[in-house]
Amino acid sequence: MKTLLSVLIVFLSFSAGQNDLYPLEDYSGSGIGYSPIFLNLDYASIGLLDSLGVLGLTRTQFGVPFVIHGGEGFAHMAGHWRLGGYAGLGVSRISTMDTTNAVNKSIEASLSIMIGAATIEYAVPLFRDLEISAGVMVGLGRVNLLLSQSPGSPNWSDQFTIVYGNAITVAHSTSLSGVFFNMQPYMTLKWQILNRLGLRISAGFNKGTVEAGRWILNGREPISNAPESVFQGIAIRTMLYMGF
Repeated sequence: MKTLLSVLIVFLSFSAGQNDLYPLEDYSGSGIGYSPIFLNLDYASIGLLDSLGVLGLTRTQFGVPFVIHGGEGFAHMAGHWRLGGYAGLGVSRISTMDTTNAVNKSIEASLSIMIGAATIEYAVPLFRDLEISAGVMVGLGRVNLLLSQSPGSPNWSDQFTIVYGNAITVAHSTSLSGVFFNMQPYMTLKWQILNRLGLRISAGFNKGTVEAGRWILNGREPISNAPESVFQGIAIRTMLYMGF
């Protein structure tokens, strides 16, 4: 424990010693790096998941938090203003076994969320290597729920038959997808650890809505009576970036 504390003190001293502690009046900065979003999704507000019980699945089985893995970049524009962009994809899967028929079937639901957005921030330096900023992420998101059913012991020849009204040995899947406008206001703390390495931690609230009747079946057919689904929750975003 003493060794760990000693290493930490030396590291912090080395980082702080690169520059003085006073904020800069004129500054610039940019960076790019890996930036996962840890999203505490309110699954109860996602109407898409209301009927999972028919398949023996429950919405509470999905991962908490829902993790979106992505990349982010930012660049100083003018004054205290900074622009950037984000793109990421997250997937959570749940499954169960249906043993009510002669042939056991595996049932899986895969929920995926993809986000592409622009960010704009107003940054205020606290010290030379530390700043706080307020911003908003605005863009589009796409959600997809893939429902798959497959027999416990699949047969190759059965996969080339008509599924509906046929034997339960045939594997098949259903895809439900929707596009939504996504917004995430947030606050960010940015720490320039080394000359070309930094850490950003953001906290905010994410919200996007797929309106009722806007869901698409298997990428082709709209479903007019599909329920509204709201994808919202507290979002924590971390970013280890290369830049200054």
